[in-house]
Amino acid sequence: MLYWLSPPAAALSPIEAKPVRKRARILESKTIFRGRVVKLKVERVVEPGEVETTREVVCHPGSVVVVPHLPDGRLILVRQYRHAVQESLWELVAGGMEPGETPRQSARRELLEETGYLARVLKPFLEFYPSPGLLSEKMHLVEAWDLTPSKGQPDADERIETGFFRVDKILEMIRRKEIRDGKTLVGILLLFGSPATSDESSRSVLASRLDKNQSGVEPPQSKALRATVRTIAAAHAVSPKQNCRIRRSILETSSTSTCLLGTGSSNNFLDTSSADKL
Repeated sequence: MLYWLSPPAAALSPIEAKPVRKRARILESKTIFRGRVVKLKVERVVEPGEVETTREVVCHPGSVVVVPHLPDGRLILVRQYRHAVQESLWELVAGGMEPGETPRQSARRELLEETGYLARVLKPFLEFYPSPGLLSEKMHLVEAWDLTPSKGQPDADERIETGFFRVDKILEMIRRKEIRDGKTLVGILLLFGSPATSDESSRSVLASRLDKNQSGVEPPQSKALRATVRTIAAAHAVSPKQNCRIRRSILETSSTSTCLLGTGSSNNFLDTSSADKL
């Protein structure tokens, strides 16, 4: 004989989640250092989750990172001495934002100052925090197209070497650990994929990025496919295996040879030859 027991009422009622504050409540704040670029604060705070603690925060106004595309497909990198790590590093063009500047305005100014090139098309495509554990700085990644040579205007305390590199060469430099600057790794790997990618694949990626007119506008079919893939990548309820099948199906049925794929915070450019590896 079977007996059915009704579940407790608590099990049937929906669980109400307590609202969590998105920002900390600052109990006390002291500025203990104020420099030319940054300032250092020590703050006693109550963070979300009612965690009371003391934090040291380096306040920075923000910066831009520029990926300059030459008409022949090469990219521009700069090398300069970085005293904090006591090394000269190859990097993307970058610099701090001036008060009131937009990312496009800052990118145009920094590109001219460091390389002597003017850009007609500037396309911001990502914002990220390089070290949010202690630094407030937000970096804005900006692509620069339709470059014309002009005259560089470096700051008085800068000694900058300019280099012109094919994408496959830059990926090789990353493989050889010749490029170790974080913002440069983010920009290059986001746009052009893993350094483990074959030379042929990297050329295919570059070709897809150059498949834009000089106004920097993507073909409509590429833009639609990109939006579709972003939607799939955001569908966390889909299992990895199902996600891969959906991606492969999109790649096989699309007339666009390359697209931007990613899950979570990792994005890679892959071509149709990479579909089987998904």
